[in-house]
Amino acid sequence: PPTATTHPPAAASTPTPARPPSAGPMDEPTFTDAEIEALRAPTPVAEWGAVHERGLAYMRWRRDEAVKASGVAPSAEMASDLRLFRFLVATSFKAAEAAQMYTETLAWRKEHGMDAVRDALVAANREFFEGGGSTLAAPHLTDADRAMMEARPRTFYKAAGDAYAPLVDKAGNLVYIEVPSVVDPAAVCAIKGEYVKAELRAQELLQLVIDEFSKRLGKMVLIFRIIDLTGFSLAPNFFASREVKEGKEMVKTAGDAVKNTYPTTTFKNFLCNAPAASIAGPIVGALVPKRSRDKTVIKGGDFAEELHKWIDLAMLPSKLGGALDDGLQWTGKGKKK
Repeated sequence: PPTATTHPPAAASTPTPARPPSAGPMDEPTFTDAEIEALRAPTPVAEWGAVHERGLAYMRWRRDEAVKASGVAPSAEMASDLRLFRFLVATSFKAAEAAQMYTETLAWRKEHGMDAVRDALVAANREFFEGGGSTLAAPHLTDADRAMMEARPRTFYKAAGDAYAPLVDKAGNLVYIEVPSVVDPAAVCAIKGEYVKAELRAQELLQLVIDEFSKRLGKMVLIFRIIDLTGFSLAPNFFASREVKEGKEMVKTAGDAVKNTYPTTTFKNFLCNAPAASIAGPIVGALVPKRSRDKTVIKGGDFAEELHKWIDLAMLPSKLGGALDDGLQWTGKGKKK
């Protein structure tokens, strides 16, 4: 496992570099198998070389052409080489496909007002994003955000006085924990149209946090996703109420909305407390996006030794053998009675 040890340092954030000018028009670059292997290697940003530049130069040109056509400039993060590279990784370095995915995301962000969401999140957490702080002041902006997290509880931070310190693994990746069996679809449904908006705000914050950590560490930071399968079942409930069915559909809608707009965020999917191996495949298919299934580890109740190789106990709740309170995943309003 990786050997880095602590939170990203609380020194001042590295300023976002000026965007290099695009050099278009240009043909789509192609890469040999050896070049793709080099591109996939976890190389510090400062050591990106000519092969990285070939892909990024094309992406910058396509970005700038899209901006000219729409008249709307992307946010600093969306314009950055780091975000462009995430799209290249997501498409296995098929540059034209990555550029199409990226420009469609720019249009999606405009339609859903995501740059305004980004600005609100940064303003509410200015010390973290602009002052190099180690904690978030307001990971949830509205009552709907808090209700969404109670209905579908997840954790990526720990309490630090009146603030919230993001959880990280030993390599500096963001740790994100969820327990699918405690999702309350009826509570999701009760939030109605605000649920998807709240999910989008949560996803935008996660992306901003890993981008900020990436700047601080000088490498592409990802998310270590822990999915506790305690109580999880694939069996359909034929007697579910209308509210439960609508809530499940809203969760799916939110997931579909972010699938292609926030690519290459996963370092590892760690599924623990898994049931019999015979149904592990269908569970992975239901919970893990196809493009990140090769990053998946599945463990039963004997998960602790493996998990603790990657994450310090100070960054985990007690249900996962750590030192933190369990929080909403196991004790909150979303827990089924």
